[in-house]
Amino acid sequence: MARGDVNVKPIDVPEDMDWVDDLVLLPKSVMDEELIASFRESHAICGTVSEENQYELVPPNSEERVCYYNLLHPEERHFIYMYECLFSKLGVRVPFTQFEQDILYECRVALSQLHPNSWRILKAFQTVCWYLHLDLSLRAFLYFFHLTQPFSSRKKSQWAVEGVRPFYENERGEYQFRLYWYLGPESPRLDFDDLDETDQEIVTVLSQCCARVPFNTKVLLT
Repeated sequence: MARGDVNVKPIDVPEDMDWVDDLVLLPKSVMDEELIASFRESHAICGTVSEENQYELVPPNSEERVCYYNLLHPEERHFIYMYECLFSKLGVRVPFTQFEQDILYECRVALSQLHPNSWRILKAFQTVCWYLHLDLSLRAFLYFFHLTQPFSSRKKSQWAVEGVRPFYENERGEYQFRLYWYLGPESPRLDFDDLDETDQEIVTVLSQCCARVPFNTKVLLT
């Protein structure tokens, strides 16, 4: 795959993708087989070696974009586009934590529909909760954060991740979160009174901690 001209709009943009911003449609991935092989030698995408062998990283072709669905490969099984930095810099692992899956499901977004900066917040929130021995609460997270438009990205290191046993399905074969971009994401704004007693306690502890030490994602994930 060519690495130079990365701002070229695809020849055939799916009609139902006309709502996606050009900041997403213009950049094409710079990943190729050589870069993927180099990455797999130095980084992990799963928690164990046995799990690593169950997944394949595939470079998108020149016409694919991170917002596309399984359009160009109708005979192949479903796959998920990923940003390289989620694995190499943010410590995201396959399969995702239940909290991460719950966020994607509740907000009706695909994982690549969240900008890497949003994933940084997700990982930092989990890190703080784990450190403070707090339960990971979806509603507590949505008290502090909500999705904003647009869902644009300038990141160009994009891959498709395909699993032998799809981690995005439960035992009944149902999707645990959306695989592809969706026009109508939802992110409810929750007030303190919308939370139950347990979530209120979590929010109170986190608020007190952040009042003393700012919520700095760069420091938390270093």
